[in-house]
Amino acid sequence: MEVDNEISRRAMDLFLDRLDSLKLFFLQSDIDQFATEKESIDDYVKRGDVSLAKRIYDVFLQRVTERVAVAQRYLDVEHDFTIDEEMIKDPDKMTYAKTTAEADERWRKKVKFDLLLEIADEVDYAEAVEKLHKRYRGIQRSAEQTDSDELLELFLTAVTSSFDPHSSYMSPNTVENFNIQMRSEEHTSELQSRQSI
Repeated sequence: MEVDNEISRRAMDLFLDRLDSLKLFFLQSDIDQFATEKESIDDYVKRGDVSLAKRIYDVFLQRVTERVAVAQRYLDVEHDFTIDEEMIKDPDKMTYAKTTAEADERWRKKVKFDLLLEIADEVDYAEAVEKLHKRYRGIQRSAEQTDSDELLELFLTAVTSSFDPHSSYMSPNTVENFNIQMRSEEHTSELQSRQSI
């Protein structure tokens, strides 16, 4: 199969979806900016240039930092749970927020919804707030700890999955871990078969 503009478009969509599947971080203006290079991924990859992944991820990190800060603020304000509100949860029916105000409002509803889920599980309100503070900090920490190998793997897997959804790129570290796990499973399986004889 030819690595062409169609593969490029699919790869861009898959990469963005893997970073922000719930459309909670990127703004529409970010997506519009990335779209200018949507048909260039094939050319970049053929040249061995994967800097686009880093440029997109830098924007993603910035948005995660902004949105997590907003979520933390919303956790520390009082919410009125008697108001009827709606929140779209299906990412296929969602669009990226057009403004920071729209993104903030989306996160206000998410925080309120997450609090309601905790309260429904009979978690004390103060404990629920602290639990969610930790969860949101964890989102940011996880994003910040993504190293260049993991980012490359994510980006090139978006490209390979554009050919075949069951194909992925494995970084050297992932391959090593995969091989260790396979050897361990083979060893365990061999021991179990010996014991059953």
